[in-house]
Amino acid sequence: MSQKISIVDVTGRKITIKLNRAVSPLTISRLLRLTPIKSVAIKTSKFLQIPVDLEIGVEKEAKNLQEGHVGYSPMSRALIVALRDMNPSFPVSPIGEVEEGLSEAKAIQTGVALTIVREEKDGGETL
Repeated sequence: MSQKISIVDVTGRKITIKLNRAVSPLTISRLLRLTPIKSVAIKTSKFLQIPVDLEIGVEKEAKNLQEGHVGYSPMSRALIVALRDMNPSFPVSPIGEVEEGLSEAKAIQTGVALTIVREEKDGGETL
């Protein structure tokens, strides 16, 4: 069973992320436990940063993130959505990848309010 979260901005743009528990199970558990999470976008040319303090260190460091991959940076206390291939200069635990909405992620600007929510399975059950 795959788990998913969505990042939704105030205009209704939605980014769906498929989580990979096999790589960073503790990070993902903490993220899911805190949902829904309200935050704000910080955009650079390479990534979208979404401040979220999970109070956890690096589980399995990724040396690079491919476009559309998502990680958690304990140093920045933020989710990182790679908008293009990148080699982060800071430790990142990989947590999943964008399943839908990468173009929406690229369109989000710094300062936009975001909400991170769990995706629901068919039938309305929360994962």
